[in-house]
Amino acid sequence: MGIFSVIKREVSFTRSLKSVMAPVKDIDPADPILITDDIETTIAAYPDNIAFHFEGNTVTYAAFEARANRIAHWALSEDYQAGDTIALFMENAPDFVATWFGLSKVGIVTALINSNLEGAGLAHCLNIVATRAVITSADLAPRVSKIAAQLEGAPALWDWDGEVGKNLNRALAELPDDRPDQSHRAHMTGQDLFLYVYTSGTTGLPKAARISHARARRSFRIAISTCPLTPEDRIYVTLPLYHVTGGFIGQGGALLSGASVILRRKFSASQYWDDVADHGATVIVYIGELCRYLLNQPEHAKARSHKVKVGIGNGLR
Repeated sequence: MGIFSVIKREVSFTRSLKSVMAPVKDIDPADPILITDDIETTIAAYPDNIAFHFEGNTVTYAAFEARANRIAHWALSEDYQAGDTIALFMENAPDFVATWFGLSKVGIVTALINSNLEGAGLAHCLNIVATRAVITSADLAPRVSKIAAQLEGAPALWDWDGEVGKNLNRALAELPDDRPDQSHRAHMTGQDLFLYVYTSGTTGLPKAARISHARARRSFRIAISTCPLTPEDRIYVTLPLYHVTGGFIGQGGALLSGASVILRRKFSASQYWDDVADHGATVIVYIGELCRYLLNQPEHAKARSHKVKVGIGNGLR
């Protein structure tokens, strides 16, 4: 590569980097603006846009917020306070996002627990954040009940259908779906804690990374500017929402742009291109392993007949 080609490449990279970083330069952690406020702004602008395509159903942004508002009112009814931590232990679903969004409306921190954990590893992740409750699904709730004796503070167990823990869907049905009063989070700034996201635990027990509202605002905005995303985009997210790539880069980008998420409960290499093509995905979210799994599959008839214009992620050489 000649010197002029190198200079041209570096100039292009610098310009791209500036355009990516421009949307985050005005974020001040001391400001009283939370990621919650950003998402509510999107919902006000695009209430009728589809937020989720999931297992044959669609959810609009207005319906998504109504669900989140019920979760916020549920937390208040259970006397959880701003600054408390509630653990979320479930696979990908629209309710995963509605839960942390709803809890953030009243200043509660959500710990995003890896849905593959069990036993001592699961107990460790719940104990290190002093969780006051665990929200889970019926298939995962037995794992929590088995370690109840190891959990500090006796956190309440709620599962969506009440098969093992308390019935969360029944509790939500009796609550209003209007926005809770903003006074519940009025004392907070971007420096305050939003989520706990865990390391993989490959060299020991997982560690809880503290994600502030300001950090989340930056991550979500970078996702928009990198692609860039528009309200017309459809983003295929098959990575787990409890990790940053799927939950922040994929889901977060949609929540600030009004785009739709085509959400899959778990990654499937054999059904990947069917999902992408049949749902009209325009953006895919990846990690390196995902791409390698796809390359190891037999050639798929729809791998070249789709609307994907860009992929965003990490881990590719």
